[in-house]
Amino acid sequence: MTKLSKVADKIRGSLHPMFGTRPYRVWLVATRWTEGDRGEGSETVLWEREIKPTPLVTGMDGLEAALTATGREEDGDVTLSEISLSLSETDVSWLTDEESIPKGESRFYEIRRANGRRRRYTVASAPEYDTTTFGWKIRLSKQVADRRLNGVVYR
Repeated sequence: MTKLSKVADKIRGSLHPMFGTRPYRVWLVATRWTEGDRGEGSETVLWEREIKPTPLVTGMDGLEAALTATGREEDGDVTLSEISLSLSETDVSWLTDEESIPKGESRFYEIRRANGRRRRYTVASAPEYDTTTFGWKIRLSKQVADRRLNGVVYR
């Protein structure tokens, strides 16, 4: 992590919250399934970690919404940028390494807006080191199983 990236984090961590310029907050979430395999049984949260300072989320307006027999589903990709260099490339992309995730557990990104929907995403690209913003950049793909405001998965 460079001195300039530390300065960038400090500025992002103080100015964006003050001016409300980052309406979407981002979490890394780990869950476990009660029946031992992913998607089997009930999903419970093991831990959540908010990424600070808040990364820039772009592309939310590009999500496609479709009405299905089970309700409204969204599909598409978003981009996270200006992710702190205090996170390593492994930290940012750890979700892509299926072998390191224990059986019956899931890992995903969750993007939330205050009092809004929790949207669930998986990693869709390798992290890119962006020298113009002193941060990581990564593309995420929408998953179907969002969580309710109280954290319970829609099923």
